Amino acid sequence: MQDDLVKLTVRSGDIAHSFTIDEYHALRSASPRESSTTLRVPGGSAPAPSAFYCALTSEAGHRMMHGELVVRAR
Repeated sequence: MQDDLVKLTVRSGDIAHSFTIDEYHALRSASPRESSTTLRVPGGSAPAPSAFYCALTSEAGHRMMHGELVVRAR
């Protein structure tokens, strides 16, 4: 929700992956079969999607791993 702290968990079951949100200068990564890594980002002052992506380049498929974190208004 807007103005809340968002808790995200990054897990990888196969190869190393990362979770990056440039807007918050946030980057977390997980090694293969590693336990979860937690990232906290602010929900923002206005509802808007924040783009996230995998910043690793070791595999071609990483460039296709992306999405949006959507923050809803209160």
